[in-house]
Amino acid sequence: MDQGYMAQQLLSNFDAFKDPKTPWWITHDSLKNVAGQRLTGNVAQDQNILLARKSLKDPEFMRAIDRHSDTGAYDGLIDRRNLQIVINDSSPFASRSDKDLTREMLDRFNGLKDPHLTSYIKVEKLKDMANWPLTGDRVMDELIYVAKEAINRAYLMDSLAKNGLIHRSALQHYPR
Repeated sequence: MDQGYMAQQLLSNFDAFKDPKTPWWITHDSLKNVAGQRLTGNVAQDQNILLARKSLKDPEFMRAIDRHSDTGAYDGLIDRRNLQIVINDSSPFASRSDKDLTREMLDRFNGLKDPHLTSYIKVEKLKDMANWPLTGDRVMDELIYVAKEAINRAYLMDSLAKNGLIHRSALQHYPR
């Protein structure tokens, strides 16, 4: 499991891991409590137990999620924002080339296009989507990741967009 996926699973099931003494956070103790439970035969509960065990065995992951979201200091408190930061830094498209990213945009064109200008993607819509939280739905999350990565590459958006619109053919013919 990669860090982004593990963080997404913790975020999606946050209430199962939160510390009852500090309900806004997951703590090392609350993860240890979940990890120490016996497997039950209940799929969802067992997945949470296994995730807690895997998290605690991965010091790099624990360091990534246990950083104060403003200062970066380790504070022993994991909140939803900490997890979101790890998720956002774990884009599956971050290491793709510009050509591969434009291909991904083309493959997901129907999910990205403007409903009124069906041959175009609005850059503003990409910016909006890039700020959406991940949903746990694979298809929607991939759209969000593609939007985030596209917006992170301002130079690419500048080369593809005309007047804030990216025409389908610009993606089809990239690079020119």
